[in-house]
Order: sequence, then C-alpha cells, then structure tokens
Amino acid sequence: MKVVAVLASALVVCAGCASRAADESRGRGALTDAELSWIRGYVGWRSDFDRITGTAVRSRAQRARAGCSRSLARAVHREPSTRLRPAARLVRRACADWERYAALFHRFFDLNDFDVGPAMSTAETHASEASDRAFTRLSSLLWESGRLPRLDKASSVSRLQPRYRAAANTLTSRELQVRCWTSRDWERVLREAAAFEGSGAVDADGFANFYTGRINLAPGVCASLDDLTYRGRRPRDGEPLEDLAYAAFVLAHETAHIAGVEDEAFATCDGLQHTAEIARRLGAGRSYARRLAVTYWERVYRQEPDEYRTVRCGPDRPLDRSPGDGVWP
Repeated sequence: MKVVAVLASALVVCAGCASRAADESRGRGALTDAELSWIRGYVGWRSDFDRITGTAVRSRAQRARAGCSRSLARAVHREPSTRLRPAARLVRRACADWERYAALFHRFFDLNDFDVGPAMSTAETHASEASDRAFTRLSSLLWESGRLPRLDKASSVSRLQPRYRAAANTLTSRELQVRCWTSRDWERVLREAAAFEGSGAVDADGFANFYTGRINLAPGVCASLDDLTYRGRRPRDGEPLEDLAYAAFVLAHETAHIAGVEDEAFATCDGLQHTAEIARRLGAGRSYARRLAVTYWERVYRQEPDEYRTVRCGPDRPLDRSPGDGVWP
C-alpha cells in the first residue's frame, strides 16, 4: 500500500489496570497478548486442518480428521482467559465431531456399512457448524466488532460511515459496513486482525473482513475521503491529488474483497477500474473523478508491492473490464 501503518508493541502502565482486567474478564476491553497468541495459534492450526481435509488425498484427510484433537492440543495451548472458553469449547467439540465423522466415513466407504450414512452426514454438519460458531464467537471479541456512532459528516472519531457504505454498495449487492478509525483504535484493530491472519502484524491502509462484511479504513484514508466528500477539496496536482486518488481506490479495492475477490493483484486491478465511479458517488464531477482514476494508475499503482500488481492489469489486457473501448482505467 502507499502508506502503511506499522504496528509496534508497547508496555502501557495505567492507573485503571484493575478495572481494565475486570472488563476483560467480562468480555470487554482489548484482547491481551496472550489471547491474541492463542487466536493466532488456532487460526494457523485451522488453516492447515482445512487445507489438508479439503485438498489432500483421502487417506491423509482421514488421518487429519481422526487425529483432530491430538493435533489441536499439540498446536494450540490452553485458552488463557474465561472469555475465550466458549470458543475453545466449540473448537474441541468440532474436533470430537470430526473424529466421529472419520470413524463413520471408514465404516461407510471401507466396510460398506451404508446404514451409517445419515449419522456420518450429521457428524460432518455438526463439526462444520461448531467450527463456524467458534470463529463467529472469536470475531465478536474483536475491537472492530464494537458499536460505533453513525456519522454522515467529516469527523476524526471512530465511526460508521453511511455515505462511504452507499458508494461501496454500488459495486456489490452484499450487505456491508464502512468503518473509519482513529489512530489509536486503528493500531488496535490491526493488531487483532494480525492474529486472524496468523501473522505477527498487518500493514495496511484498509482491510475487508469478508465474513462480517466490514470494510475498515485507516485514519488517513478516511481524512482524504472526507476532503473529497464533505470539504469539497479538489487539488489539481501533487501529493494532495494522489492522496484523494488513493483514498477512493482503497475503498474500491476493499469492496472488491467484500464481493469475493481474494487475490490482491486482482482486487487492485478491479479497484482501480472502479475508482472513478466511487469518486463520482462521493461528489466528484465526471472529469475530476476520471482524473483521480488516471492519477492512481499513472502515479500510485507502480509503487504498490509486487503482490498488488500484475502484468495482466492494463488497457486491453486480460483484467480490463471493458477491453477495446479505448478507456483506461
């Protein structure tokens, strides 16, 4: 991304530590380092488990299901807090159901015991439901899941942004939210998102949570969108122009992820081709909206990391949404 928010670990000493600990025990407050470590471990384990059971040969997938509880115990330590216990119980329940499914699968396919078919299907359903419920439970603990005021105006507070949501909804029919964050809240949101990515940190100006339909935007991106939408600023050149172009692009790019585009390079190419439309929905005239899209393509796109760019993106190239029309992006 053009501007990255880099996370740093810090030890914060506060007078209200006792009340904060009480909040955390009741399910409120920021997730602790220990809790994030547990979530990161679980997400990494589940990613490997899903990959093996979904794509590996049958014998290997069967071994993974039959040994679900053992592999979970090896990879994920005991949950460190009471508010993680409901999710942890669901994770262990899912493993028990996967192991039951594996045993019934063996009887059905290897021993021709077809009477177990209904029970086998039920075990698979219960395992999948428990896994999904665990993920939903964990997602509900995220700072990004908290209640925010809905503000249709320029602001520097963390908020739901209905106008940016409406602009994004012109590109997808999915229900979604656009959330703008303060610098302090953004650091917390990114720190928690890193756990769900199974990584130590996430560097981003925005990210989409496909499962919840939330688009989360960094303070600088929202400030530039506010300039475009509410303050009527229309810079003609230089960094101010690039900032507006980039902000409109980020909203379009993250909307592509909400719509189901996983690959970053594909989402970037899709987003840059919708940058002008987003800008128009936010109040820019047709010619200025086009200027923003061209500015992103000519000045910003080449600065993106390699994983956000592809030779397939360009006029009349495979990812051009309207090849042969002479218009790009």
